[in-house]
Amino acid sequence: MNAIKGANPILPLHIYTPDVEPRVYGGRVYLYGSNDRFGDDFYCSDQLRAYSAPLGDLGDWTDHGIVFACSDQYRDSHGIPDGVPWPTEGQRLFAPDAIRIGNLHYLFFCLSWGTEGVAVSPSPHGPFTDARQITMDGAPIKDIDPAIFVDDDGQAYYYWSQIGLKAARMNGDLHTLDPATYNPRLIGDEAPFRFHEGASMRKIRGKYHLIYTSTSRGKATTLDWAASDHPLGPFTYGGVIVDSAKLDPESWNNHGSMAEISGEWFVFYHASSNHTRWNRRVRAEKVSFGPDGAILECEPTSQGFRVSLAPTEDTSAARAAELSGGCYLTEQGVDVHPLVNIGDGDFAVYRYFDFGGQARGWRFEATYRPAGGGGRMEIRLDSPEGALAGTAVLDAGPGDGWKTSCAGAGRINGRHAVYLVFRGGEAIGELASFKFL
Repeated sequence: MNAIKGANPILPLHIYTPDVEPRVYGGRVYLYGSNDRFGDDFYCSDQLRAYSAPLGDLGDWTDHGIVFACSDQYRDSHGIPDGVPWPTEGQRLFAPDAIRIGNLHYLFFCLSWGTEGVAVSPSPHGPFTDARQITMDGAPIKDIDPAIFVDDDGQAYYYWSQIGLKAARMNGDLHTLDPATYNPRLIGDEAPFRFHEGASMRKIRGKYHLIYTSTSRGKATTLDWAASDHPLGPFTYGGVIVDSAKLDPESWNNHGSMAEISGEWFVFYHASSNHTRWNRRVRAEKVSFGPDGAILECEPTSQGFRVSLAPTEDTSAARAAELSGGCYLTEQGVDVHPLVNIGDGDFAVYRYFDFGGQARGWRFEATYRPAGGGGRMEIRLDSPEGALAGTAVLDAGPGDGWKTSCAGAGRINGRHAVYLVFRGGEAIGELASFKFL
Protein backbone atom coordinates (compact mmCIF):
# COMPACT_ATOMS: atom_id res chain seq x y z
CA MET A 1 0.00 0.00 0.00
CA ASN A 2 3.02 2.31 0.30
CA ALA A 3 4.72 1.83 -3.07
CA ILE A 4 3.31 4.67 -5.18
CA LYS A 5 6.56 5.91 -6.72
CA GLY A 6 7.12 9.66 -6.77
CA ALA A 7 4.20 10.48 -4.48
CA ASN A 8 4.44 12.40 -1.20
CA PRO A 9 6.14 11.67 1.10
CA ILE A 10 8.77 10.94 -1.55
CA LEU A 11 10.93 8.48 0.43
CA PRO A 12 9.69 5.19 1.96
CA LEU A 13 7.24 5.95 4.73
CA HIS A 14 9.40 4.55 7.54
CA ILE A 15 12.20 7.03 6.68
CA TYR A 16 12.12 10.33 8.54
CA THR A 17 14.50 12.70 6.76
CA PRO A 18 13.79 16.41 7.35
CA ASP A 19 15.79 19.58 6.61
CA VAL A 20 16.79 18.41 3.15
CA GLU A 21 19.06 20.19 0.71
CA PRO A 22 18.62 18.92 -2.87
CA ARG A 23 21.61 18.98 -5.24
CA VAL A 24 21.77 17.80 -8.86
CA TYR A 25 24.94 16.05 -10.08
CA GLY A 26 25.66 13.66 -12.91
CA GLY A 27 22.07 12.93 -13.91
CA ARG A 28 20.85 12.37 -10.34
CA VAL A 29 19.28 14.47 -7.62
CA TYR A 30 20.83 13.99 -4.17
CA LEU A 31 19.12 14.74 -0.88
CA TYR A 32 21.14 15.60 2.22
CA GLY A 33 19.16 15.95 5.42
CA SER A 34 18.86 15.36 9.12
CA ASN A 35 17.83 11.97 10.49
CA ASP A 36 14.78 11.72 12.77
CA ARG A 37 13.97 8.36 14.34
CA PHE A 38 10.50 7.02 15.04
CA GLY A 39 9.63 7.24 18.71
CA ASP A 40 12.23 9.85 19.64
CA ASP A 41 11.01 12.90 21.54
CA PHE A 42 13.73 15.20 20.19
CA TYR A 43 14.95 16.45 16.84
CA CYS A 44 17.52 14.58 14.71
CA SER A 45 20.14 12.01 15.71
CA ASP A 46 23.87 11.32 15.61
CA GLN A 47 23.94 10.47 11.89
CA LEU A 48 23.38 12.05 8.50
CA ARG A 49 22.18 10.05 5.51
CA ALA A 50 21.97 10.67 1.76
CA TYR A 51 19.48 9.57 -0.89
CA SER A 52 19.49 9.95 -4.66
CA ALA A 53 17.28 9.28 -7.68
CA PRO A 54 17.85 9.48 -11.45
CA LEU A 55 16.42 12.60 -13.04
CA GLY A 56 14.31 10.42 -15.30
CA ASP A 57 12.63 8.55 -12.44
CA LEU A 58 12.08 10.64 -9.32
CA GLY A 59 10.41 7.74 -7.58
CA ASP A 60 13.40 5.39 -7.73
CA TRP A 61 15.32 6.48 -4.63
CA THR A 62 18.55 4.87 -3.51
CA ASP A 63 19.40 4.94 0.20
CA HIS A 64 23.15 5.56 0.42
CA GLY A 65 23.08 4.94 4.16
CA ILE A 66 25.00 6.83 6.81
CA VAL A 67 27.40 9.34 5.21
CA PHE A 68 28.57 11.09 8.39
CA ALA A 69 28.22 10.60 12.15
CA CYS A 70 29.09 12.33 15.43
CA SER A 71 29.40 9.13 17.45
CA ASP A 72 31.50 6.01 17.03
CA GLN A 73 28.73 3.44 17.25
CA TYR A 74 28.56 2.92 13.46
CA ARG A 75 32.24 2.09 12.96
CA ASP A 76 31.75 -1.69 13.05
CA SER A 77 28.24 -1.94 11.59
CA HIS A 78 28.54 0.66 8.81
CA GLY A 79 32.22 1.50 8.61
CA ILE A 80 31.50 5.10 9.58
CA PRO A 81 33.57 6.31 12.55
CA ASP A 82 32.89 9.49 14.51
CA GLY A 83 33.70 12.13 11.90
CA VAL A 84 33.93 15.14 14.22
CA PRO A 85 37.42 15.78 15.64
CA TRP A 86 36.18 17.88 18.57
CA PRO A 87 34.03 16.81 21.57
CA THR A 88 30.62 15.43 20.58
CA GLU A 89 29.31 13.55 23.63
CA GLY A 90 25.55 13.93 23.94
CA GLN A 91 25.24 15.91 20.74
CA ARG A 92 23.22 15.38 17.58
CA LEU A 93 23.69 16.46 13.98
CA PHE A 94 21.27 19.12 12.85
CA ALA A 95 20.46 20.28 9.31
CA PRO A 96 23.37 19.92 6.82
CA ASP A 97 24.16 21.27 3.37
CA ALA A 98 26.41 19.86 0.66
CA ILE A 99 27.94 21.05 -2.57
CA ARG A 100 30.33 19.92 -5.28
CA ILE A 101 33.34 22.12 -6.02
CA GLY A 102 35.69 20.79 -8.66
CA ASN A 103 36.03 17.04 -8.19
CA LEU A 104 35.22 17.06 -4.48
CA HIS A 105 32.02 17.11 -2.47
CA TYR A 106 31.78 19.14 0.74
CA LEU A 107 29.34 18.38 3.55
CA PHE A 108 28.64 21.31 5.87
CA PHE A 109 27.21 20.21 9.21
CA CYS A 110 26.31 21.54 12.64
CA LEU A 111 26.07 20.00 16.08
CA SER A 112 23.15 20.52 18.41
CA TRP A 113 25.32 22.56 20.79
CA GLY A 114 26.09 25.00 18.02
CA THR A 115 29.50 24.26 16.48
CA GLU A 116 29.75 23.93 12.70
CA GLY A 117 32.14 22.17 10.36
CA VAL A 118 32.85 20.84 6.90
CA ALA A 119 33.92 17.36 5.76
CA VAL A 120 34.94 16.21 2.29
CA SER A 121 34.55 13.23 -0.05
CA PRO A 122 35.31 12.38 -3.68
CA SER A 123 31.80 10.91 -3.89
CA PRO A 124 28.46 12.74 -3.60
CA HIS A 125 27.28 10.09 -1.15
CA GLY A 126 30.40 10.01 1.00
CA PRO A 127 31.44 8.88 3.44
CA PHE A 128 32.64 12.37 4.35
CA THR A 129 35.91 12.67 6.26
CA ASP A 130 38.67 15.09 7.32
CA ALA A 131 36.25 17.43 9.08
CA ARG A 132 37.37 20.92 10.09
CA GLN A 133 35.56 23.56 12.12
CA ILE A 134 34.19 26.68 10.45
CA THR A 135 36.00 29.66 11.95
CA MET A 136 36.09 33.42 11.64
CA ASP A 137 38.90 35.56 13.06
CA GLY A 138 40.44 32.33 14.34
CA ALA A 139 37.46 31.39 16.52
CA PRO A 140 34.83 28.71 15.82
CA ILE A 141 31.46 30.12 14.83
CA LYS A 142 28.56 28.93 16.97
CA ASP A 143 25.02 28.42 15.75
CA ILE A 144 23.01 26.00 13.59
CA ASP A 145 21.78 25.33 10.04
CA PRO A 146 24.73 25.97 7.70
CA ALA A 147 24.10 26.80 4.05
CA ILE A 148 26.67 27.10 1.30
CA PHE A 149 26.30 28.92 -2.02
CA VAL A 150 28.89 29.17 -4.80
CA ASP A 151 28.29 31.94 -7.34
CA ASP A 152 29.04 31.73 -11.05
CA ASP A 153 32.47 33.31 -10.49
CA GLY A 154 33.43 30.58 -8.02
CA GLN A 155 33.10 32.74 -4.89
CA ALA A 156 31.54 30.86 -1.97
CA TYR A 157 29.16 32.41 0.56
CA TYR A 158 28.12 30.98 3.91
CA TYR A 159 24.83 31.45 5.77
CA TRP A 160 23.94 30.20 9.25
CA SER A 161 22.09 30.88 12.49
CA GLN A 162 18.60 30.94 13.96
CA ILE A 163 16.15 33.83 14.53
CA GLY A 164 18.47 36.32 12.79
CA LEU A 165 20.39 35.13 9.70
CA LYS A 166 24.17 35.57 9.64
CA ALA A 167 26.24 35.57 6.45
CA ALA A 168 29.76 36.11 5.15
CA ARG A 169 31.97 35.38 2.19
CA MET A 170 33.92 32.15 2.57
CA ASN A 171 37.62 32.02 1.90
CA GLY A 172 39.08 29.64 -0.67
CA ASP A 173 39.99 27.07 2.01
CA LEU A 174 36.24 26.48 2.52
CA HIS A 175 36.44 26.49 6.30
CA THR A 176 37.23 30.12 7.23
CA LEU A 177 35.05 33.18 6.79
CA ASP A 178 36.07 36.69 5.75
CA PRO A 179 35.25 38.93 8.77
CA ALA A 180 35.25 42.05 6.57
CA THR A 181 32.10 40.73 4.84
CA TYR A 182 30.33 39.43 7.94
CA ASN A 183 26.71 40.51 8.37
CA PRO A 184 25.29 39.43 11.75
CA ARG A 185 21.70 40.08 10.65
CA LEU A 186 21.22 39.68 6.92
CA ILE A 187 17.49 39.32 7.58
CA GLY A 188 15.77 39.22 10.96
CA ASP A 189 12.80 37.67 12.72
CA GLU A 190 10.74 40.85 12.51
CA ALA A 191 8.22 41.63 9.74
CA PRO A 192 8.26 41.19 6.84
CA PHE A 193 10.89 38.41 6.82
CA ARG A 194 10.04 36.61 10.08
CA PHE A 195 13.22 34.56 9.71
CA HIS A 196 13.29 31.55 12.04
CA GLU A 197 16.05 29.21 10.76
CA GLY A 198 17.16 27.03 7.87
CA ALA A 199 18.39 29.40 5.16
CA SER A 200 19.27 28.14 1.68
CA MET A 201 20.46 30.18 -1.29
CA ARG A 202 19.59 29.58 -4.94
CA LYS A 203 20.23 31.70 -8.04
CA ILE A 204 17.08 31.73 -10.16
CA ARG A 205 16.77 33.73 -13.38
CA GLY A 206 19.70 35.93 -12.42
CA LYS A 207 18.36 36.80 -8.96
CA TYR A 208 19.61 35.56 -5.60
CA HIS A 209 16.82 33.82 -3.71
CA LEU A 210 16.97 33.11 0.01
CA ILE A 211 14.71 30.22 0.94
CA TYR A 212 14.15 29.88 4.67
CA THR A 213 11.91 28.78 7.52
CA SER A 214 9.59 31.57 8.55
CA THR A 215 7.02 32.33 11.23
CA SER A 216 5.05 34.54 8.84
CA ARG A 217 1.88 32.56 9.70
CA GLY A 218 2.57 32.12 13.40
CA LYS A 219 4.31 28.76 13.59
CA ALA A 220 7.56 28.02 11.76
CA THR A 221 5.77 25.85 9.19
CA THR A 222 6.29 27.96 6.09
CA LEU A 223 9.17 28.12 3.66
CA ASP A 224 9.39 31.74 2.56
CA TRP A 225 11.61 33.50 0.05
CA ALA A 226 13.38 36.82 -0.37
CA ALA A 227 15.32 38.10 -3.39
CA SER A 228 18.34 40.31 -4.03
CA ASP A 229 20.78 41.37 -6.75
CA HIS A 230 23.70 40.28 -4.55
CA PRO A 231 24.27 37.16 -2.42
CA LEU A 232 24.85 39.36 0.65
CA GLY A 233 21.79 41.51 0.07
CA PRO A 234 19.96 43.69 0.74
CA PHE A 235 16.95 41.42 0.31
CA THR A 236 13.33 42.13 -0.53
CA TYR A 237 10.71 39.85 0.99
CA GLY A 238 8.81 37.75 -1.55
CA GLY A 239 6.26 35.53 0.17
CA VAL A 240 5.42 31.95 1.12
CA ILE A 241 6.56 29.01 -1.03
CA VAL A 242 4.83 26.19 0.87
CA ASP A 243 3.17 25.68 4.25
CA SER A 244 3.18 22.30 6.01
CA ALA A 245 1.00 23.32 8.98
CA LYS A 246 -1.98 21.13 8.05
CA LEU A 247 -0.07 17.85 7.73
CA ASP A 248 -0.16 17.03 11.45
CA PRO A 249 -1.89 18.60 14.49
CA GLU A 250 1.54 19.01 16.15
CA SER A 251 3.30 20.54 13.13
CA TRP A 252 5.82 23.11 14.23
CA ASN A 253 8.63 23.65 11.77
CA ASN A 254 9.61 23.32 8.13
CA HIS A 255 12.98 23.37 6.37
CA GLY A 256 14.09 22.75 2.81
CA SER A 257 15.11 24.29 -0.47
CA MET A 258 14.59 24.20 -4.23
CA ALA A 259 16.26 22.44 -7.16
CA GLU A 260 15.95 22.73 -10.92
CA ILE A 261 15.33 19.27 -12.36
CA SER A 262 15.10 18.77 -16.11
CA GLY A 263 14.12 22.40 -16.66
CA GLU A 264 11.50 22.55 -13.90
CA TRP A 265 11.85 23.81 -10.34
CA PHE A 266 10.73 21.80 -7.33
CA VAL A 267 10.59 22.74 -3.66
CA PHE A 268 11.65 20.10 -1.14
CA TYR A 269 10.27 20.52 2.38
CA HIS A 270 9.22 18.45 5.36
CA ALA A 271 6.07 17.79 7.35
CA SER A 272 5.45 16.27 10.78
CA SER A 273 3.75 12.94 11.46
CA ASN A 274 2.87 10.67 14.40
CA HIS A 275 1.25 13.58 16.29
CA THR A 276 4.71 14.87 17.19
CA ARG A 277 7.12 17.57 16.10
CA TRP A 278 10.00 15.12 15.85
CA ASN A 279 9.08 12.58 13.14
CA ARG A 280 9.36 14.55 9.92
CA ARG A 281 9.21 13.30 6.33
CA VAL A 282 10.47 14.93 3.13
CA ARG A 283 8.01 16.03 0.47
CA ALA A 284 8.27 17.81 -2.90
CA GLU A 285 6.07 20.08 -5.02
CA LYS A 286 6.47 21.56 -8.48
CA VAL A 287 7.09 25.31 -8.33
CA SER A 288 5.42 27.89 -10.56
CA PHE A 289 6.50 31.48 -11.18
CA GLY A 290 4.52 34.62 -11.83
CA PRO A 291 5.11 36.83 -14.90
CA ASP A 292 7.40 39.02 -12.78
CA GLY A 293 9.48 36.03 -11.68
CA ALA A 294 7.88 35.78 -8.24
CA ILE A 295 7.70 32.30 -6.71
CA LEU A 296 4.04 31.38 -6.36
CA GLU A 297 2.83 29.53 -3.29
CA CYS A 298 2.56 25.76 -3.75
CA GLU A 299 -0.38 23.78 -2.48
CA PRO A 300 0.71 20.65 -0.57
CA THR A 301 -0.24 17.61 -2.63
CA SER A 302 -0.25 13.84 -2.42
CA GLN A 303 1.11 13.45 -5.94
CA GLY A 304 4.59 14.94 -5.37
CA PHE A 305 6.57 14.43 -8.58
CA ARG A 306 3.67 12.78 -10.37
CA VAL A 307 1.23 14.69 -12.55
CA SER A 308 -1.57 13.06 -10.59
CA LEU A 309 -2.45 9.88 -8.70
CA ALA A 310 -4.20 6.94 -10.35
CA PRO A 311 -7.47 6.15 -8.56
CA THR A 312 -7.03 2.40 -9.11
CA GLU A 313 -3.73 2.29 -7.20
CA ASP A 314 -3.90 1.39 -3.53
CA THR A 315 -3.27 4.75 -1.84
CA SER A 316 -1.87 4.68 1.68
CA ALA A 317 -3.60 6.95 4.15
CA ALA A 318 -0.11 8.38 4.77
CA ARG A 319 -0.28 10.13 1.36
CA ALA A 320 -2.64 12.76 2.80
CA ALA A 321 -1.97 16.34 1.72
CA GLU A 322 -4.02 17.90 4.51
CA LEU A 323 -5.62 16.78 7.77
CA SER A 324 -8.37 18.50 9.73
CA GLY A 325 -9.48 17.87 13.29
CA GLY A 326 -7.68 15.56 15.70
CA CYS A 327 -6.78 12.76 13.29
CA TYR A 328 -3.14 12.07 12.47
CA LEU A 329 -0.87 9.59 10.69
CA THR A 330 1.26 7.19 12.67
CA GLU A 331 3.62 4.25 12.25
CA GLN A 332 2.47 0.84 13.40
CA GLY A 333 5.11 -1.06 11.43
CA VAL A 334 7.52 -0.45 8.57
CA ASP A 335 4.69 -0.87 6.04
CA VAL A 336 1.74 0.18 8.22
CA HIS A 337 1.09 3.92 8.47
CA PRO A 338 -2.63 4.46 9.13
CA LEU A 339 -4.74 7.48 9.88
CA VAL A 340 -5.78 7.21 13.55
CA ASN A 341 -7.57 9.14 16.31
CA ILE A 342 -10.41 9.86 13.91
CA GLY A 343 -13.40 11.75 15.29
CA ASP A 344 -16.63 13.18 13.99
CA GLY A 345 -16.05 15.92 11.40
CA ASP A 346 -12.38 15.10 10.85
CA PHE A 347 -11.23 14.82 7.26
CA ALA A 348 -8.19 13.87 5.19
CA VAL A 349 -7.42 15.32 1.76
CA TYR A 350 -5.68 13.58 -1.15
CA ARG A 351 -4.59 15.79 -4.08
CA TYR A 352 -5.01 15.00 -6.99
CA PHE A 353 -6.55 11.99 -8.74
CA ASP A 354 -7.14 11.75 -12.50
CA PHE A 355 -10.37 9.86 -13.14
CA GLY A 356 -10.02 10.12 -16.92
CA GLY A 357 -11.86 11.98 -19.63
CA GLN A 358 -14.98 9.84 -19.80
CA ALA A 359 -17.32 9.69 -16.83
CA ARG A 360 -17.96 6.17 -15.57
CA GLY A 361 -19.22 4.48 -12.46
CA TRP A 362 -16.63 3.81 -9.75
CA ARG A 363 -16.57 1.65 -6.66
CA PHE A 364 -14.67 2.84 -3.58
CA GLU A 365 -12.85 0.34 -1.38
CA ALA A 366 -11.15 1.16 1.93
CA THR A 367 -9.01 -0.93 4.28
CA TYR A 368 -9.72 0.01 7.90
CA ARG A 369 -9.64 -1.31 11.45
CA PRO A 370 -12.81 -0.89 13.55
CA ALA A 371 -12.67 1.07 16.80
CA GLY A 372 -15.16 2.56 19.23
CA GLY A 373 -18.63 3.09 17.93
CA GLY A 374 -17.73 3.08 14.25
CA GLY A 375 -19.28 5.51 11.82
CA ARG A 376 -19.12 6.32 8.15
CA MET A 377 -16.74 7.88 5.66
CA GLU A 378 -18.05 10.29 3.07
CA ILE A 379 -16.17 10.44 -0.23
CA ARG A 380 -16.37 14.03 -1.41
CA LEU A 381 -14.76 15.83 -4.34
CA ASP A 382 -12.71 19.04 -4.13
CA SER A 383 -13.90 20.29 -0.72
CA PRO A 384 -15.29 18.91 2.56
CA GLU A 385 -18.72 20.07 1.39
CA GLY A 386 -18.15 19.07 -2.25
CA ALA A 387 -20.08 16.60 -4.38
CA LEU A 388 -20.81 13.43 -2.41
CA ALA A 389 -19.50 10.52 -4.48
CA GLY A 390 -20.37 7.85 -1.94
CA THR A 391 -20.46 6.79 1.70
CA ALA A 392 -18.56 3.85 3.20
CA VAL A 393 -19.76 2.29 6.46
CA LEU A 394 -17.12 1.70 9.18
CA ASP A 395 -18.14 -1.00 11.65
CA ALA A 396 -17.92 -0.51 15.38
CA GLY A 397 -14.95 -1.95 17.25
CA PRO A 398 -12.85 -3.13 18.82
CA GLY A 399 -11.42 -5.11 15.94
CA ASP A 400 -8.39 -7.34 15.86
CA GLY A 401 -7.58 -6.94 12.19
CA TRP A 402 -8.08 -4.93 9.05
CA LYS A 403 -11.40 -5.04 7.23
CA THR A 404 -12.68 -3.83 3.88
CA SER A 405 -15.50 -1.36 3.40
CA CYS A 406 -16.94 -0.73 -0.04
CA ALA A 407 -19.24 1.91 -1.45
CA GLY A 408 -20.54 2.99 -4.80
CA ALA A 409 -18.78 6.18 -5.86
CA GLY A 410 -21.01 7.29 -8.70
CA ARG A 411 -19.91 8.57 -12.08
CA ILE A 412 -16.70 10.58 -11.95
CA ASN A 413 -14.32 11.96 -14.54
CA GLY A 414 -11.64 14.62 -14.60
CA ARG A 415 -9.05 15.63 -12.03
CA HIS A 416 -10.17 15.98 -8.42
CA ALA A 417 -9.00 16.23 -4.85
CA VAL A 418 -10.60 13.49 -2.77
CA TYR A 419 -11.83 14.47 0.69
CA LEU A 420 -12.54 11.65 3.11
CA VAL A 421 -14.89 13.13 5.69
CA PHE A 422 -15.65 11.07 8.80
CA ARG A 423 -18.95 10.99 10.65
CA GLY A 424 -19.67 9.23 13.92
CA GLY A 425 -18.46 9.38 17.49
CA GLU A 426 -15.10 10.10 19.08
CA ALA A 427 -13.39 6.86 17.97
CA ILE A 428 -14.44 5.95 14.45
CA GLY A 429 -11.63 3.60 13.42
CA GLU A 430 -8.26 3.57 11.68
CA LEU A 431 -7.81 3.99 7.91
CA ALA A 432 -4.92 2.15 6.24
CA SER A 433 -5.55 2.71 2.53
CA PHE A 434 -8.16 3.11 -0.20
CA LYS A 435 -8.67 2.80 -3.95
CA PHE A 436 -11.29 3.17 -6.65
CA LEU A 437 -12.29 0.23 -8.82
